[in-house]
Amino acid sequence: MKKASLLSLAILILAAAAAAVEGSGAGTVDGLWVATISDSQVKLRLTVFGEGDKDEWNTTLTVPRARLTGLELEKDHSFKMTGDAGTITFAGKFTGTKGSGSFTFAPDAGFISFLEGKKFGRPEDKDLLFLLTGNIDKAYIQELERLGYKDVSSSRLVELAIFGVTPEYIKEMQALGWKDLTLSKLVEFKIHGVTKEFIDEMARAGIKDLSPAKAVELRIFDIGPEYLQSVKSYGLGEVTLDRAVEFKIHGVTKEYIDEMVKAGFKDLTQAKVVELRIHNITPDYLQSVKSYGLGEITLDRAIEFKIHGISKEYIDEMVKIGFKDLSPDKIVELKIHGLTGAYIREIRSAGFPDLALEKILEFKIHGIDKDYIQYCRDLLKGKKELSPDRVISMKINGI
Repeated sequence: MKKASLLSLAILILAAAAAAVEGSGAGTVDGLWVATISDSQVKLRLTVFGEGDKDEWNTTLTVPRARLTGLELEKDHSFKMTGDAGTITFAGKFTGTKGSGSFTFAPDAGFISFLEGKKFGRPEDKDLLFLLTGNIDKAYIQELERLGYKDVSSSRLVELAIFGVTPEYIKEMQALGWKDLTLSKLVEFKIHGVTKEFIDEMARAGIKDLSPAKAVELRIFDIGPEYLQSVKSYGLGEVTLDRAVEFKIHGVTKEYIDEMVKAGFKDLTQAKVVELRIHNITPDYLQSVKSYGLGEITLDRAIEFKIHGISKEYIDEMVKIGFKDLSPDKIVELKIHGLTGAYIREIRSAGFPDLALEKILEFKIHGIDKDYIQYCRDLLKGKKELSPDRVISMKINGI
């Protein structure tokens, strides 16, 4: 599920970025950078601070060392990263493999004019910074058009930049046979790790003709060929993709099924196993139900008990009050209507010490408590006998 939250996180990042840049100088974005460097690559983290603590945003990128012009080691200096969207000028120092400092991003006026000519409007400076760090340039936009994506919004371009949706990735996804893939769907693919390699692995495992939605679902729940192969060992027959997703969501494992079989519950169906896991029915719980003194309890009854919160303590309390030989159906009924030992004692203390369980249940269903019983008694003032049936009749008739 963590993957599913990344899209929301990206939206929050973009919202924070918009607020942060309001504090920057006109036409520029200013911030701090830290980096680690290797022989061929530099991993950079850029951070921009706004006026408030919540106005901070950052982005991390790895770029070829050759793309940073003027980069030197062991000295205070400035170096640059340039692209169609503009130029980042870094100031600072690398000591060993680590460096830090400040930066300023200046948008490129020619690129802004290009975007305006493509009907993008005037993007904000922070959006242009994202386009630069995400390798979105004129050639990229023109390639998008050749791939059939026109009338793309600047906010969509920023999403493509953030999640690294390249033209090569788009072509790979289109080549899988999915028609009319939107850029939004491609971003979703990238967020959740839908790749050609994953689709090919699933095809080799016999899972072909996946829909885009199903591919995303499988990646969200981390269902791959290995998991599907393991499901075959559960002893539950042929398992569909939808059922495998259910198994993964609810934590159905071979160990769980083996434990249930060992506890005496054989011939479990796929649906029943899922139901048991939904309600957290374990062998330990089933063993505890046997101590309720109600005889043999079926799986369905155990599920019912779990749903309604029936425990040995609850049954023991009913027995202690005087209600013995309760059937499982009656116990469920009592629990559904919220009949407790405290309520029973309250009603009995209100002048009905020997009231039968069925009548007490009627009282509970109609919302009768000791205060209402006293109200009825005061209303009659000894003129008529206050019987349980009279109390119920008065309540039903709104007296």
